Amino acid sequence: MGPRFQYLALLALCLGGTAFLEVRFDARVWRRPLLVIRALALPWLVFNLANEVAVFRGLWFYSATYTTRWTVPRRYPVEEMCFFVAIPICALLTFEAASAVYAGRVVPPWARNRSRTDVTEPVVTSPVLLRRRWSAAVVASTTLTLATLLLLVAVIQDARTDPVVRAGLRHDYGLLVNRFDYNLPEYPILVVFLAAFVLAVEFGWWRTGIFRMRAYWSTMAICLLFMIPVNGWLTKLSAPVVLYAQDEFSGWRPVWDIPLEDFGFGIALLTLVLMSWVRVTQRRERSVKRRTELASAV
Repeated sequence: MGPRFQYLALLALCLGGTAFLEVRFDARVWRRPLLVIRALALPWLVFNLANEVAVFRGLWFYSATYTTRWTVPRRYPVEEMCFFVAIPICALLTFEAASAVYAGRVVPPWARNRSRTDVTEPVVTSPVLLRRRWSAAVVASTTLTLATLLLLVAVIQDARTDPVVRAGLRHDYGLLVNRFDYNLPEYPILVVFLAAFVLAVEFGWWRTGIFRMRAYWSTMAICLLFMIPVNGWLTKLSAPVVLYAQDEFSGWRPVWDIPLEDFGFGIALLTLVLMSWVRVTQRRERSVKRRTELASAV
């Protein structure tokens, strides 16, 4: 296998490395393909769109040496579309495995000397009471403000670099643009916008209670740990698969050449995936319960 298939091979390795969770930890993800499709639909659409916008605006691009060069319009590689399927499935397997351990359905290897009845079930902590109207309004307003800020930054930066746009500016607007000397990186703004969007979906719409689940926090810790070798391989400066525009991110690479913003991007992606999964599984359980009650009533 040549270097062109390196990215796809890495995704296959991630799926293969988490496959044992389906059997050993009773994850029950691959056995529910329709629920997986429903859960991944919105996150796949949102983050592929955000990624496509980032590629279009030149925030990052992909090595022709380490990708297959199979692309959809505007230089968007198919590996990225596969990424937003493979990595979320790995997260779902981890989440369901953690939920099974916390619920006592599975005894983990490190507790094999304990019986199943010894495993407690502290899946959800005490709920945090929120005023739904106020929380939804605040989060929605924040999201709208950040979206407007992102748009204004893009317009200002285009005005500074595009001679056609600069020629069309009025004199006073041109002076304002000339005084905007600092090139504000767009990748951090994109990450903050995605995070605000995820919070708006949770507190203003779905209300799944994901942030009160121990399985969520355990999953995020495990995923961030494994993100270091996976993302680090993609962004390593010695032979990068993904290359970043130097002016469009903070420049901080705290762990193995991984840009700091990638961690925020990954957290937002996995949080939305797990929220969507909890939502569709909760709706599925309620539907099954209603059908059972109707059948028993008849």
